[in-house]
Amino acid sequence: MKARFIFLFIVVIFIGIGCGSVPATTGPTGDNAFLVQNLDDVNKAIALTNQGVSAYNTYLVQQAEYTKAEYVRQFFMVALRYDPDNAKAKQYLDKVDTFKSSLLDSKLKTASTLAAKPKRKESEDYALLVALQSAVAIEPTNEAANKMLKDNAALQASLFDTYLKRSVDSKKKADAKSTPDSEREALYLSAYDDASKAAAVAPANAKAKAQKDSLLGSLDAAFNTHVAAQARLVQGGKYDDANAELGRLNSLNAKLSGKRTPDVQGATYGLYFQWAKALDAKGQILDAGDKLDVALAAKRSPEAVELKKKLSAKATTTNQGAAFDAALPEIDKYIAKGDYLSATKRIDSASKLTKDKAKLDQLDALRQKMKDSVGGIYEAGVAAYRSEDFKTAIEKLTTVVGFNADYEQAADYLSKAKEKQKLLDQFSN
Repeated sequence: MKARFIFLFIVVIFIGIGCGSVPATTGPTGDNAFLVQNLDDVNKAIALTNQGVSAYNTYLVQQAEYTKAEYVRQFFMVALRYDPDNAKAKQYLDKVDTFKSSLLDSKLKTASTLAAKPKRKESEDYALLVALQSAVAIEPTNEAANKMLKDNAALQASLFDTYLKRSVDSKKKADAKSTPDSEREALYLSAYDDASKAAAVAPANAKAKAQKDSLLGSLDAAFNTHVAAQARLVQGGKYDDANAELGRLNSLNAKLSGKRTPDVQGATYGLYFQWAKALDAKGQILDAGDKLDVALAAKRSPEAVELKKKLSAKATTTNQGAAFDAALPEIDKYIAKGDYLSATKRIDSASKLTKDKAKLDQLDALRQKMKDSVGGIYEAGVAAYRSEDFKTAIEKLTTVVGFNADYEQAADYLSKAKEKQKLLDQFSN
């Protein structure tokens, strides 16, 4: 039943994107029945596989949410029922099946290495316990993980108390009337982070959750402050500064478990729509189009759709040649910075400005330049990972995965680098 629900949902998405619209019907032969009856098994499998790849990259690669592995796995399982010869579904099913076992092995190895150290810093104690809790979450019956967790019960209790006390103390100071407003938000964030560490060390202890819950109102108020600040910056035309505020809103929203996502989308739309209009007024059509695409992703408003049409019309005027020539230095700049995603997007935009073969060949040469370079970026990312420079590894491997999601083992290395950097960030003092 669950698999059928997923299939129906995905087919609706696939048809909606691929065909634009479908006939609306009602009753037992409504939209879903129409889609099931009229989409052949091969295309059902393709739809499911494409959504599965997206879920794999989002949950397992980008967010390292190993608890989502079975959910992701279902996409490929159902796809193969419809088309047993779908090679991509087979490939990704194997990736998912090895994901949990590889992650479990990694957690146990980290825990064993840290446990063997005669002396550990507090940050290493934290890393040890988080690795064990993660291993138990991945496989609750794992004997090695449960035994090590039991052996470190005293350490767990001590570290939990330490983090919870720090959180309580920070909140108490933040609540005090004598605390300057300029320091209050940082104290609330510190209190929340320490409560989160306490919860990570001892997930079953309700005190950490209660402490985190007690801080949500303060974080929500901080979110509102940044919403207002971001809106003022947009109104003043300070778009880069407003974008920095948007980053803070995203960070706070993550701590609020996504509760303020609609507000983040609204702020994103407001910023990028106004930014696009300002760039359009300056004659920077391609840049305006890039900003507008972000706005449209957040909200497909009638005024944004209309502006998109106007920008497209401008791009097809007699100034196409000038616009194409102006795009080339921008593409070179993105490639030089290693921002292949922006470079690819700009190349795609520029290709719509001309039918001249020589110019299209120029764009193809730039695409090939990136393709030839991605191997070196991948090697640099792997080297950075092996030398434990995880931030550099993430930067390099994100470029590789964004340019080619199937490139060798880039996605696997990226997932591991993000997980290790996340731990370093959590227990750095």
